[in-house]
Amino acid sequence: MRASKNKNAPRGRLLRISAAAAVVTTTLVACGGGSGGGGGGGFSTLPVGAAPAPAPVPAPAPAPSEPPPASPPPAAPPASPNSSAPCINEADYHAGTVLETESEATSPGGTPVVSSSKITIGEREPFANANPVSYVPTDVVSGAITVRSKGYKDLADGKSVAYGSITATATSDGTVTNTTVFDPPASFPIDMQPGQIASQSYIQKNTSTSTINGGSAAVVNYDMTTELTYRGRETLQTPLGTFNVCKFSSKMTMKRPDTEAVVVSSENWIAAEGLYRGQSLKQHFAATATGPERTVVVTKMNYLPK
Repeated sequence: MRASKNKNAPRGRLLRISAAAAVVTTTLVACGGGSGGGGGGGFSTLPVGAAPAPAPVPAPAPAPSEPPPASPPPAAPPASPNSSAPCINEADYHAGTVLETESEATSPGGTPVVSSSKITIGEREPFANANPVSYVPTDVVSGAITVRSKGYKDLADGKSVAYGSITATATSDGTVTNTTVFDPPASFPIDMQPGQIASQSYIQKNTSTSTINGGSAAVVNYDMTTELTYRGRETLQTPLGTFNVCKFSSKMTMKRPDTEAVVVSSENWIAAEGLYRGQSLKQHFAATATGPERTVVVTKMNYLPK
């Protein structure tokens, strides 16, 4: 009995790490690589919800810089006064663009958690039979575990498209690499009108390989459905100032064939103008069976568009 238990332990640990990586991946891509755990301030690839993750490991605040950047952000695309189009910034798809944020996450009855994030846009790379833009968030370090991720996105045919990501989780025993591909790629219209709803179903394919105890592999697929609603424009007051924003709400359903469906509802406020145009300033996640409701507000931002 003992030998059998030890034999199955590596696979059990792999599956647990792979499941955690799947949540990180969903959050990373859905929020465009925002601050850890789906926090505000990320490049808004798709302004949709993601499963709330545990509070990220606090990291040093972004280093002070001299605003504004040398080059102003690109002008917003032509659109109707209430369109969501200005809330996508083309600079977030240009290699060399950098976003640093500090955010505060709060939950009812909980202690506020401050975290920081840095995201860098890389060059285009082959991924999932396409050649999308890559983006790299800050490594997440917790004790002996380090998580490194890279996401893939693009703008195509008037839509914001997410292809998936690669996440490597390094532990003292080895490394688990999780490759996630959205089939078909998750895409939503850039130019939406108030009240407009866009819905898409796709498969989130997760392939994990491990070097732990001689190596192993696992494949886990999730049936995904995301419903995105554009609520229109609002005025939002934040620690960064007062902004005209696009407000989105989303409902994401995530299910494996042998499990109950997990439904996550969230709201996202994205700057529609100014220096931070296109960046998420606030997010709210509804309570789920695995966690309380959570609100994340960006308190500092250093945006360097290319």
